Amino acid sequence: MGNSAPKIDPKEQAKQNKRTITRAIRQIDRERTKLQNQEAKTLKEIKALAMKNQHGPAKMMSKDLVRSRAQVNMYYTMSSQMKVIETQLAAAQMNATMMDSLKGVNNVMQ
Repeated sequence: MGNSAPKIDPKEQAKQNKRTITRAIRQIDRERTKLQNQEAKTLKEIKALAMKNQHGPAKMMSKDLVRSRAQVNMYYTMSSQMKVIETQLAAAQMNATMMDSLKGVNNVMQ
């Protein structure tokens, strides 16, 4: 009984989608940067532990370092996939604009 959401025009919907995707890409990049900084700190700690001849903790930290690098690679993949989606949405928006303009041209020609 009137509880439905108001209709959003396609242009506004495309803007919102682009904004959401851009925000997600920035968030992923922030997380990736944090992981890379943590990776650098971990690497320094591993080297310090190895110099002190504490190989057990160094081995544990090196396993964590490997996991961290895999996570960074996953973030790169996610970011590139989000950019692909953003590009596809932009192409769909351009196609919709072209269809609208062709409708107008078709009406003029008749």
